[in-house]
Amino acid sequence: MAAIIDGLSDSQHILKISTDGAATFIKVPLLTNIDMPEMKKAIDEITTTDARNTQKVVVDFIEINDPAFELVYKPTDPQHIALKAAFDNNEVVQCEIHFDDPDVSGYAFDGTISEFSNVTDPKKKLRKKGTIVIGSNVTEITSAP
Repeated sequence: MAAIIDGLSDSQHILKISTDGAATFIKVPLLTNIDMPEMKKAIDEITTTDARNTQKVVVDFIEINDPAFELVYKPTDPQHIALKAAFDNNEVVQCEIHFDDPDVSGYAFDGTISEFSNVTDPKKKLRKKGTIVIGSNVTEITSAP
C-alpha cells in the first residue's frame, strides 16, 4: 500500500517571459514570489420575490486576478531590464509560469506591467515589486522548467 504522501507535488515554480513576440521564453532570475492566476466564474443572484432562500447561478464569465510579483533586482539582468522597459513603455509581456513537477499544469498569458517599484530594507538586497495586468485568456500549459 502506497503512503498517503506518495505522488504529492512540490510547489516550486518559475516565471518565464518573452517581450519580442517570439516563442522563446527565458526565466526571470531571482524571482522570490509571484501570485498564481486565479480564475473564478461570476455569480448572479436570481432570488425571486417569493423565495425563502438566496438563489444564485454561475454565469459564463470568468474573472481573473492581476498577479503580483517580487524579485531581487539586478539592474544589469536582461530579463529585469525587459520588465522595466515593458513597464516604462506599456509593452505587452508574454508570460509562462512553470512548476518543477511536469505533471502539474502551468499557465500562459499576456499582460502589461502596471507596477514596478522599489522595496527597500537595510537588511536585504534591493527588490522590485510589480503587478502583471492580464490582458488575454489564461491557458494551461505543460510545465517544463
